[in-house]
Amino acid sequence: MQALGDKVSLPSVNRPSGKRSSRLLPALQRCECAKSNRKARSSGIEKLARAPYRRRAVGEPSHAGYLGESMDNVRSMLCALLFALPFCGTAQADIIASWKSVQTPAPPELKTFAITDPAHTALLLLDFDTSTCNSKERPTCAASLPYVADLLKKSREANLMIVYSLTSTGTLAAVPPEIAAKGDEKVVQSGVDKFFNTELETALKFRGIQTVIVTGTMAHGAVLYTASEAALRGFKVVVPTDGMSSKDPFGELSAVWILANAPGSVSRNVTLTRSGMIKFPQ
Repeated sequence: MQALGDKVSLPSVNRPSGKRSSRLLPALQRCECAKSNRKARSSGIEKLARAPYRRRAVGEPSHAGYLGESMDNVRSMLCALLFALPFCGTAQADIIASWKSVQTPAPPELKTFAITDPAHTALLLLDFDTSTCNSKERPTCAASLPYVADLLKKSREANLMIVYSLTSTGTLAAVPPEIAAKGDEKVVQSGVDKFFNTELETALKFRGIQTVIVTGTMAHGAVLYTASEAALRGFKVVVPTDGMSSKDPFGELSAVWILANAPGSVSRNVTLTRSGMIKFPQ
């Protein structure tokens, strides 16, 4: 029996050679380093900032035992980080606080739109559903139905292409009866962007459609995203403001403001109007 205080000999570890050894040794080294890393972590920045270094001589390998000139870059990044941290929360708070002083923008100008080529024009009716388009859930949607119904009647008489969209859980049976679809009219079903994962673009291009009139609910959902995507895909887009709706007026105003002011081809290809300002061929 060994006496207390005698040196204890630990059995040696037979380390595998070759490729297995090259994989095992780094793992063992990481285990040994973990303890010291935890102790060093709390004072890591301080040690890094005070670390001695010299500049690497010409021809000296980059992995030499000194930090070399890379310490200059590290210190610069640390200084920038430490300087910026106190201001991060402030900047976020400032931009949010500034929203309180935002003035409600004036409604955009509405323009008359004349349909000169009915064969290449389509009317889109997006996500109208009796479960939401009613006086309790979405009063402005219920109020828009007479305008959409009149627009639908005139569009059918002028032989425009008619397209309906459904929400991911919607059905044709749930479309309000005053604007119900007919059996031969195109129906797509998806999220707010009705071009995404649907045959909408294919169907429109098959008919040679160049202009789409977009109605629907919600204004800041299906109408905004589908109208924007149509404009980005090269279609001319007409949005009657009395044919779209949201749960509250701000949703409608914000959608119209974005369509009127979005950069690039969106605002250039969008015409904002009213249903009564859309002129059909006589």
